Amino acid sequence: VYMIRKYLHRMPRQLPRYAEKRASVMLPLCNAQGVPCVLFQYRSDTVRSHKSQVCFPGGVVDNRQDANIVETCLREMQEEMGIDEVRDVCGVLRCDWGTIAKLVGVSVTPVVGWMGDIEDYDFSKMNPEEVQAAFTVPVKDLLEKDNWIVDETDDGIPTLEFIGGPHRIWGLTAFLLYRFLQDVLKRYRIYFEHEMDTELLPQEEPASFLRLDSLDAKAASAGGKSFGDDD
Repeated sequence: VYMIRKYLHRMPRQLPRYAEKRASVMLPLCNAQGVPCVLFQYRSDTVRSHKSQVCFPGGVVDNRQDANIVETCLREMQEEMGIDEVRDVCGVLRCDWGTIAKLVGVSVTPVVGWMGDIEDYDFSKMNPEEVQAAFTVPVKDLLEKDNWIVDETDDGIPTLEFIGGPHRIWGLTAFLLYRFLQDVLKRYRIYFEHEMDTELLPQEEPASFLRLDSLDAKAASAGGKSFGDDD
């Protein structure tokens, strides 16, 4: 979680000033029965838009209530899923705002949050008019290349679809998820608890989510040569 936060804070921070309509979504990381996962919601078939689609909790910025985009996605998460807080707001995932605007016509800012153990949350207060169900997908499955369909298009915006979970994930949600996987998680070597080399890790360091070590940092801790992304 520390490494995710650190890298998110390194990304460009400027939001385009021309955006007339802004929105924010929460990309919720969690543990489900000890397995690192991402939480999604399956929208109901009664909402005005994006019926029966997978999405992240979030919505349009309300300038009367929201002091910032983090407050927007937390407010929407409470209204949609009955969850009024997350354990840690890791930071903002900076994306290609022009691409997002082409996809949905709105400047959407994704906020990455860490929830901890999903079993600690009460989902009985979900708003049935907006959310039909909530579900998790293991990070390991999300990183599996064979679970993705990536089609290039003439306008340079790839059509993305994740097919490795209980529901098809496409559109903006797939785009934001793919960018998080490519721009953050895949820039670090990921260690799930059963894959850790304990000789290279501090003996008293807990692995509450997943272990993210910079490739160069891991080599340095082992006293070896750097084996970064270019090696």
